[in-house]
Amino acid sequence: MDMSDHPGLRHNEPMSRHVSWRAGGSARRFYQPADVADLCAFLRTLPANEAILFVGLGSNLLVRDGGFDGTVIFTHHALTGIAAGDAPRGASPGLEFDAGAGVPSPHLARFAPGHSRTLAYWRSAAVDPRLIAFGSRIFVPAYCTTPARGWLVARDTGGAIIGPHIDVYRRPPAQRPPGVHWGTLLRGQKVFVVPPGTTPKHMPRC
Repeated sequence: MDMSDHPGLRHNEPMSRHVSWRAGGSARRFYQPADVADLCAFLRTLPANEAILFVGLGSNLLVRDGGFDGTVIFTHHALTGIAAGDAPRGASPGLEFDAGAGVPSPHLARFAPGHSRTLAYWRSAAVDPRLIAFGSRIFVPAYCTTPARGWLVARDTGGAIIGPHIDVYRRPPAQRPPGVHWGTLLRGQKVFVVPPGTTPKHMPRC
């Protein structure tokens, strides 16, 4: 496929126009794709040993005065779509987003909070993701009388969820008795965690 007349293709493009330092030499070939399919078609036209550099916003990127002897793929103002994605099997729904390579991080950060996570009473838990991966199945014997027979799924997190601590999603009581907090704190409980994609030989049960 001949893409020599593609509007997104330039030769000897000064990289000083595309980096925050406004300095640097030229790229031998510079390409801004229209979409992913267009990018794939362009990449197939390049030599197998072509040096390729992907550049987004170009923030704090230093390009030497001698330039880049290869192809720069410029994703800023291109590949900018964001959508709530389909979570991988075993992962928590609502925690995956598909963002194009040209999406600035602040844009994704503003997009993500607007999409609610799917939570179910007595079946979902907030966790510290550094300790328990999202999508993990959690068994708590103390909750064997709940609808899911003690089983929960790690679907959420929060600023107060730090370390070995989980918060079970439950319907608040219609009335709060005097002197009683909305939540019930259980300490010293056994918690079994089954990470996504794993199946233990012996599953705990009530």
